[in-house]
Amino acid sequence: MMSPTILLPLVLAAAGEPRDELRRLISSDSGYVQLREQLTSEARSQAKFGKALDELAARVNEVSWKEAVFAEAVRLHVTPSRWIDEVARPSGLVPSIYLKSRIRKPMPLEALSKVDESRAALLFELWFKAEQLGTYSVDDDFPVALPASERMRLRALERDALGPALLHVIARSRHAAAPYLIREVATKDQRASIREAALTALGETQHPLAFETLKSVSMGSDRGARAAAIVGLAAMSRPDALELLLGFAMRPASDGTLLAVLRGLSRFAARGELTNTHADAIVGVIRRTANEAGTDDALVELSTQLAKTRPEAWGKLTPATEAERTLVSRVATRVEWSKRRAR
Repeated sequence: MMSPTILLPLVLAAAGEPRDELRRLISSDSGYVQLREQLTSEARSQAKFGKALDELAARVNEVSWKEAVFAEAVRLHVTPSRWIDEVARPSGLVPSIYLKSRIRKPMPLEALSKVDESRAALLFELWFKAEQLGTYSVDDDFPVALPASERMRLRALERDALGPALLHVIARSRHAAAPYLIREVATKDQRASIREAALTALGETQHPLAFETLKSVSMGSDRGARAAAIVGLAAMSRPDALELLLGFAMRPASDGTLLAVLRGLSRFAARGELTNTHADAIVGVIRRTANEAGTDDALVELSTQLAKTRPEAWGKLTPATEAERTLVSRVATRVEWSKRRAR
C-alpha cells in the first residue's frame, strides 16, 4: 500500500481543477500544510494553475470571498517571505518572548499590526487554520520549571488573545474580504466575547455592509452586543453613524450603553467630524447627562473634545446647576493641561 504522503500528490493531480483543490484545502481538518504545499508547488511549476489562482483571488464578493483569500494566501506562499513564519507564529504568542515582558501574558496585536497590507491574506489563513499552522504553544515551548497548570492557563490566554487581535488587524488591512469575514464572525460565532470583538472591529472596515450590520445589532436586545456595535459605529466616518449615536444618547441610563455612546461621540469630535447641528446636539446630551447621570470620565472626555474642536458650541453651555459647574471646571482644567503639553 502506498503511504499517504505518496498518495496525496496523486489525488490532487487527479482532481485537476484549481477551484476544487482550493475548496478541499479550505475544508481540510488535517494535513492542511501538506495540501497547501502541494498547491504552492503546482502554482510554481504550472503557469496556467497560477493564473487560475490569481483569477480566484480577484473574485472577492459576498459568496466567494473565502475562496479568494485562500487563493491569495497560496500565491503568497509561492514566493518565500519572512511574513509567512511571522504571521503563522506571531512573536506575541511565543512564551520565550512574552514571559520576559512586564505583563507576562500573550500579546499578539503588536506583531500582527506590523504585517504588510500586501500580505493580508496570510492573516485570514491564520484566522481559519491557526491550530494546523502550529500557532499556539506546546509544553516544550515553556520553561521546564513552569507548573503544568500555568502552562495550561497561558495556552488558554494565547487562544483568547489571538482572535480579537486578528479581527482588528484584518479590519485595518482594508482587504476587500475583511468586511465579509468580520461580519460572519459578528453574527455567527458561538462565543459572545468574539462576536463583540468582531462588532467593534467591523466599523474599522468603513464598508457599507458594516454600517447596516452594526445598525441592526445596536437596536437589538443583547446589551453587550449593543455596546460593542456602538463602538463599531463610532469607528465609522459617516454622518448617519453619528446621528445614530446621538439618538442612542437619549436612551435612559438603565439601558447600559450610555458610556459606549459618550466615548463614541468623543471619537467623532476628536476626528473633527461634527457639524454645527451635531455640536449643538452634543451640548444638549452633555447637559442632560451631567444632571441625570453625573460627571464621570467619559462625559468629561466628550466635553473636553468638544471644547477643543468646537469651542463655539461648548461656550453655549452656561452652567446652571452644581453638576454643570463641576463639569465645566474639570473640562477647563483638562484643556489648560493640553495647552501646556503642546507648548
